[in-house]
Amino acid sequence: MESVFDLLNYLLITIAATFVIINPVTTALVFVSLLPHANKTERLFVAKRATVVATGVLLVFATLGGSFFNFLILHLRLFELRVGSFYLVLHYE
Repeated sequence: MESVFDLLNYLLITIAATFVIINPVTTALVFVSLLPHANKTERLFVAKRATVVATGVLLVFATLGGSFFNFLILHLRLFELRVGSFYLVLHYE
């Protein structure tokens, strides 16, 4: 039974973090300021499209984010190794 409470706790923390990251109050203000002369149908179209794109990005990173960042860290370490060896060669010349 403790695992259910742990899962609910994790879910609550995740929802709160997502709410803080997305920041819907500021996002709504930016949305209204970007479309000052748009009519209701245009605003609704843009809002639906933005919601679909944002949901897609969140789902892609939720499913593939770990693999992507592992790949990125690997390449960053190789880049650091190359830069370090470049500085080493520059220092001795």
